[in-house]
Amino acid sequence: MQELDYLNETCILLDRNDKAIGSASKADCHRVEKDGKAKLHRGVSVILFNMNGDMLLQRRSKYKLTYPSLFANTCCSHPLYNIKEEREEKDQLGVRRAARRKLNQELGIPMDQIQLENFNYITRFYMHSSENGRGEHEIGYGFILQKDVDINPNPSEIDEVRYIKHENFQRCN
Repeated sequence: MQELDYLNETCILLDRNDKAIGSASKADCHRVEKDGKAKLHRGVSVILFNMNGDMLLQRRSKYKLTYPSLFANTCCSHPLYNIKEEREEKDQLGVRRAARRKLNQELGIPMDQIQLENFNYITRFYMHSSENGRGEHEIGYGFILQKDVDINPNPSEIDEVRYIKHENFQRCN
């Protein structure tokens, strides 16, 4: 199964100041330790809007080890330590490259339809959550991408995709 192959990928381990200090497998990074935390690592999150302003959400595959079958943002993943270009920190180049790779891998978006400059950086965030001995402990980089793209979801990663019409967004006050 493809999910098990992904667990052998190497994430970038971080100190509390978001500085790279090494690597660990994705499986090790998402294993919750006795202290209730997993290894702190770098992540990336993308929300894709089409040119009409509709937001693309995905339902994670039922085969995912963390948060299976839940609706989530368009794409979230990790830059990989073993891909030198994804370790690049200047101007968030590494996380942008990881986002582009994962949009292709998960949603089948052709690489030539997304350029690194298409990613609009919105924030850096800290995330800590756990469920059934698996979890997240990451410093993530959030991006917005507004573009009309071709989508061909990978069934090992995604069970469903859905555009939410802009007029159906609920305003938060």
